Amino acid sequence: MIDWSQLVTRSEGATPAFIKEWVHRAVQFATERIDLDHPTLQLITQDFELAHEEMTRYTDDSGKRIIGFIGR
Repeated sequence: MIDWSQLVTRSEGATPAFIKEWVHRAVQFATERIDLDHPTLQLITQDFELAHEEMTRYTDDSGKRIIGFIGR
């Protein structure tokens, strides 16, 4: 299940390019959970959290300002 209000709040100020890549990476995380017994792709909030962490882990303050995540 996805907490849409949390994701909207977290994406405030982000560039469209960042959001596009964020969704793309979240889908990749969800794809990694697919197995033969349950071959359905299901996005969850944690996929977006993991993607966000990965995409901003090594970003300095200047980089965060460019992608719109000041102080987050």
